[in-house]
Amino acid sequence: MRWWIVFLFVAGSAFGCSGESITASTGSGIGPSGKSLFFSRTKGGCSVCHKVADKKLVGPGLEHVSKLHSREWLVQWVTDPAKVWEENSMETVGMKKRLNKNSQAVTAMKIMNPLTKEEIEAIVDYLMTL
Repeated sequence: MRWWIVFLFVAGSAFGCSGESITASTGSGIGPSGKSLFFSRTKGGCSVCHKVADKKLVGPGLEHVSKLHSREWLVQWVTDPAKVWEENSMETVGMKKRLNKNSQAVTAMKIMNPLTKEEIEAIVDYLMTL
């Protein structure tokens, strides 16, 4: 293997390249896709803590998350997880019970990079496909 191939691989990994373009379009043809945001290291970045399988990484696996939560709840959760955690809606209570987090005062989920409403909608659109 030539040194430049190794360099490109290492450089791509260091800068968060996921093999997908962050500018891939959504179904509407505008903006980044939810999948590219999910796997991006600079915006979204969900894959740092979550797998798309049913296996826990740092946070729970997200396979079949659309069978556990409504689209509306997911939008609220991705927008402000701390607020949704405190509100204790039926879906949040169910999640806490499922994850055995009933006594946890705050959620560990943090939004590291602010997302636009469109980006949140795109990520939730992707989550609904899992």
